Amino acid sequence: MKLWAEFTSAIGYKGLLLFIDEGVNLYKITNSISRQSNYEKLLTMFNDTMQGKAESLGIFIGGTPQFVEDGRRGLFSYEALRSRLVAGRYGAAGLNNYTGPIIALDMLSHEEILILLQKLRDIHALHYGYEAQLTQEQLVHFMEEAVGRLGADELLTPREVVRDFMDLLHTLHQHPEISFEKLVGERTSKPADTEQNELDGFLAEFEL
Repeated sequence: MKLWAEFTSAIGYKGLLLFIDEGVNLYKITNSISRQSNYEKLLTMFNDTMQGKAESLGIFIGGTPQFVEDGRRGLFSYEALRSRLVAGRYGAAGLNNYTGPIIALDMLSHEEILILLQKLRDIHALHYGYEAQLTQEQLVHFMEEAVGRLGADELLTPREVVRDFMDLLHTLHQHPEISFEKLVGERTSKPADTEQNELDGFLAEFEL
């Protein structure tokens, strides 16, 4: 990868970015010697990029908090890595430091997921050449159904929501005789003012 990075730089680019996803699979290695050997290789990669031995190479590794912070099997179980990756005194105070070795990503909020659904609705309509039909209220209703079906906010992952939403869009597009309400269900009847206030509150933080 160092050679590829040098080649990339030599032909006019600023460098090469290497993305390694699913780092948690290293955490799942049951053999402690094998796991530590992999962590030692990550340490070498970290040192080379930070000490100028791989000037044209940037490395991003994606993983869960458990993969990083578990003191028994995670990266922090390898002291040399822990001392380099652990947040400093000020970065650990709840303030994100985007220049540090670890960038902690927050889960998408319900409002952010709803905006994602809006974009997916529009992209789906653009791709298949029709005018988007689902209204803002219907998207909110879909989110309400998703939250209620999963039963807990912490279980509401973007992957599950997007999967079901795309399934809904495909079904509505391929079967125009079926309505959104028939697939998702009718909203629980509430006084108009109460329903509008709840919708306004749900959308209060939106900036489109």
